[in-house]
Amino acid sequence: MPEERAHDIYKKDTPPRLVRRKRRRRTAPDKSAAASGTERTLGRQVSHRVHHSRHHSPRESSGVGAGHLLWIGLVLVGMAYASVLGITMLNRKEAAAADVTAGGGRQAELRQKQVSPPPDEEPPREQELVEDAVRKWKEASKVVEVATGLLEEGRLEDAADRLEAAMRADGANLDIKELLARVYMGQKRYRKAEEMVFEVLQADPDNMEARERLAEALLARRKSAAALAAAKWILESDPYSLRGHDIAAAAFMMMDKPGWAIPHLRKLVNLDRDNAAARNRLAEAYSRLGEYDRAEKIFSELLRMEQGDPLTYFNLAACHAREGDAAGTADVLGRAARKFGTRFVRSWIRSEEFDRVRESSEFKELVGLVQGGAGESQQSESQDKSSAADGG
Repeated sequence: MPEERAHDIYKKDTPPRLVRRKRRRRTAPDKSAAASGTERTLGRQVSHRVHHSRHHSPRESSGVGAGHLLWIGLVLVGMAYASVLGITMLNRKEAAAADVTAGGGRQAELRQKQVSPPPDEEPPREQELVEDAVRKWKEASKVVEVATGLLEEGRLEDAADRLEAAMRADGANLDIKELLARVYMGQKRYRKAEEMVFEVLQADPDNMEARERLAEALLARRKSAAALAAAKWILESDPYSLRGHDIAAAAFMMMDKPGWAIPHLRKLVNLDRDNAAARNRLAEAYSRLGEYDRAEKIFSELLRMEQGDPLTYFNLAACHAREGDAAGTADVLGRAARKFGTRFVRSWIRSEEFDRVRESSEFKELVGLVQGGAGESQQSESQDKSSAADGG
C-alpha cells in the first residue's frame, strides 16, 4: 500500500514527458530487436531509420538530416555540372561545323572567282583551243582525201606513208585511223589493221564499218573464234548484215563446222539471190556435211545458169569424188579443162579431195589427157592466135 501510494505520488510529481520517455526507453530494446530480425528490404530499413530517428536526441536527428541534405546537394550540383558541360560541347560542335561550312563556301567562292570568266567575256585560251582543233580537222580532211585517191589508184605504200605521218601529228583522228586500217588490209598487214581498228572501236564502239574491218582482219589471220565473236557483234546490231553472215559462215567453215555455217549461208543467199559465190559456198557446206544430193543440185544449177566459176567446177568434182563417183568426177574435170584450159585442172588433180577415186580407170584416163595437154579451151587458142598475128 505504501508502495502504491508512493508510485501515485511519483506519477503526480513527474511531468508526463518524462514518463513517456521512460516507457519508451524500457520498451525500445524490444522493438529494435524485433525490427532487426525482420527488416529485409530497403523500404523497411528506411522506415526503421525514420522511426528510430524519432527516439534519438535532437542533436543526433539534426546530424543525420544535415548529411542527407549534403549528399542530395552534391548530387544536384554534379547533375547541373554535367548538363552545362554537355550543352557547352554541343555548342562548340555546332560552331565548328558552321565555321567549316562558311570557310568551304568562302573557298568555293574564291575558286569560282579565279576559274570562272566574266559573264560576257570568253577566255583567250579557249578560243585558241577551238582554232587549233579546227585547223587540225581541216588538215586531217585533206590527208584523208589524198590518201583515198592513192588507195583507189593502188598506191598503197604512198597512202600508208601519208596516213602514218598524219597519225604522228594527230593520233586522235578517227578518220585517219579507219583509212589506215583499210590500207593495212590491202597490204595484208592484218595485225596492224587489227590494232588500228581496235583504237577506233575504243572511241566509237557503234562504228559498224570498224566492226566489219575487225572481223575481216581476224579471219585473215585465221583467228576463227575471235572472228566469229566479231561477226556476232555485227549481227546483234544488224541481223541482215551481209558481211556479218558472210564472216560468220567463213569462221564456222574454218572451224570445220559446216552445219553451223549453213544457216548463215542460206540467209546470205536469201538476202542476195544473185550472189553466186554464196550459193557456191552453201553447196560446198552441204557437200562437207555429207548431203551430196543438195550440193550437186546447187552446183548443177550454177553451171546451167553459166554462173559457175572455176571453183564451182572444182567443188562439184570434189563432191562426186567424196561419193566415190569416179565417172562423175572425171566428167566434171574434163568439162573444166575444155572451158578454162588444162592448166587449171592440172593443179586440181593433185588435191587430196580426189584421193578416193585416184586409182580408178576414169580418173587415170583424165590425168593422162590433162598432162598430155589435151582439152585446151577455145579461149586459150584464140589468145594464141592473136599473139601469133601480132608477132607476124
